Amino acid sequence: MVSADNKRHQAQDLLSLVLHEKAVERVRANPELIEEAKETVNRWMKSGNTHSHTLYAEWLKILMAKKWSKVLGRSRHAQELRQASPLPTLLSKEDRESILSHVSTLKKGIVLGAEGPLP
Repeated sequence: MVSADNKRHQAQDLLSLVLHEKAVERVRANPELIEEAKETVNRWMKSGNTHSHTLYAEWLKILMAKKWSKVLGRSRHAQELRQASPLPTLLSKEDRESILSHVSTLKKGIVLGAEGPLP
C-alpha cells in the first residue's frame, strides 16, 4: 500500500506542492501569466499585511527570475513561500478541483497491483 501521511500539515503541503507544480507548468507554457502573478503580489503588498511582506517581495524576485526551484522544493522556506504564493490563483477551477481530488485519493491510500480489497 502506498499512502500519504494523514498528518494535516504534511497533507496540506502535498496539496500545495502539486498545485504549484501545475501552476509552474502553466506559466512555462504561457509566460504572460507571470505579469498576472506579479499584479496579484503587488495588490497583496498594498493590502497592508506586513507579516507576509518579505515573502511577497521574494515572490516578485522569483517571478522575474523564473526561479521555480525555490518554491518546488521540500525545504521549510519553500513551504513558507508556497503559503504566500500567487501561483495557485493562475489555475482554473477545474485544475484545482482535479488536483484536490487526486490528493484526497492519495491521502486515503492507494493499493497497487491488487484486484480487490486486501484481507
